[in-house]
Amino acid sequence: LDFSLTTALFNNSATVNFTAGSITVGAGSSGTNTGTLNLDAGSYFQFSGTSLNLGGTVSAPGNNSLRFTAGSAYITTTDIASPSYWQQGGTIYQTTNFVVPTFNQQAGFFYPTLPVAINNYNMTNAELRGANVIITNFNWLGGDLNSDSAASNTVTVVSNLVIAGATAKNLSDYSGGNGRRLIHQGTGFWSGANIGGAHGA
Repeated sequence: LDFSLTTALFNNSATVNFTAGSITVGAGSSGTNTGTLNLDAGSYFQFSGTSLNLGGTVSAPGNNSLRFTAGSAYITTTDIASPSYWQQGGTIYQTTNFVVPTFNQQAGFFYPTLPVAINNYNMTNAELRGANVIITNFNWLGGDLNSDSAASNTVTVVSNLVIAGATAKNLSDYSGGNGRRLIHQGTGFWSGANIGGAHGA
């Protein structure tokens, strides 16, 4: 079964199980999870509302089964088992240093509030802000890497870096002089792409 909530509240403090279905917390809606949210491999959870506090326990074994398309989502749990996030819009505030293995970002803002490490980061056209980030494998196909202060102005890639595609790519900041630095410590491939830099990037 597929459920879509509009102008509603999704507040779970118990256990919700989805089998071969989906739930969308949609336009005008907000949600809080302090209980257990279980999806099977054929199900997905999508947030496209106004605000979401994703705490508790989350199990979402399917690829891209945690989807964010609008609004503000606050990831407050470290008890999350999923291979990937798929961000298509809105803002994700990562408030813990635990991130799923793969982050697929095609639009919106990703804002870690403290330093995080991500194994696979695929950015096609979006924006990274917030704290320092360490990435093992980074596919940068478009989008902006921006800092907010001198204490949060690095993206460090420790293994594979791919910079490709015609979509604009920029390094800059919001604090006037502390542009985000891209530090590469591994192997890389750069083709058909220009990078703009500003404010010390």
